[in-house]
Amino acid sequence: MSDIRSRGGRRPDTGVSLCIPNWNHRNYLARCIKSALNAAVFLQKNSVKCQIIVVDDFSRDGSQRFLFSLSMKHPPGFIDVVLAPENRGLAAARNIAISRARYRYVCFMDADNELIPENLFMFWRAIKQTRAAIVYGNLISVSNFKVDKLLSNDFIHEDIYIENYVDAFSMVDADRVEMIGGYYGAHAPAHEDWELILHLIAENQDIVFLPMTLGYYNVSPLSMIVTTQYDHTKMRRVFDQRRTGFPSTFEPRRIYHPDLGWL
Repeated sequence: MSDIRSRGGRRPDTGVSLCIPNWNHRNYLARCIKSALNAAVFLQKNSVKCQIIVVDDFSRDGSQRFLFSLSMKHPPGFIDVVLAPENRGLAAARNIAISRARYRYVCFMDADNELIPENLFMFWRAIKQTRAAIVYGNLISVSNFKVDKLLSNDFIHEDIYIENYVDAFSMVDADRVEMIGGYYGAHAPAHEDWELILHLIAENQDIVFLPMTLGYYNVSPLSMIVTTQYDHTKMRRVFDQRRTGFPSTFEPRRIYHPDLGWL
């Protein structure tokens, strides 16, 4: 199958599109993209194609010049740089990345994240085998240059309605996420990943936990998740009716390993 959408609109599942939204993270981009490039090399050695997309959300810190310089050092189309004409926020940047993805399976990572290159291959295998909407795994949280905790390290249970514990640093089925409307930020600024998870649950989509580590989640003192004031009431207005239980056909405890099967 060629690296374009088929007549039915589906992307091929023969590769991974690595998607990196960026807004004024020039100081972190080199570390992030280096891990993405290393992951691409590992995937290609295992006959899996790879595309790297960076969507710059109208940065003002020199990110754009750096990104174009970097893209010119690689074959055309290997690193795709997309410049947003105005700052529209994280949800819009992720939706732009999905629209530009050549492959069905998209790994999202923020510009200050780092992949564990060889593990990305296992996440691609897991989502391809399970046909889940999202496959996520452990993230190592690093703060002040020290490992402080694990994130995204549990399967879906009803506490997901109270507080999010599944980060956007994961692998998604781009076709399926687009089908349900993509990421939405109007009532979830800085928490678009949580809104998507709850939306997928409401739509009875499979969400799978892979007990492996996908990468490093670096927390800086002025990161958006630290500085953004967040009002949970709007999210609860939409999703709290589900506190009586998951939808009848939704299976919450989905744990899978591509070498072992369902756990």
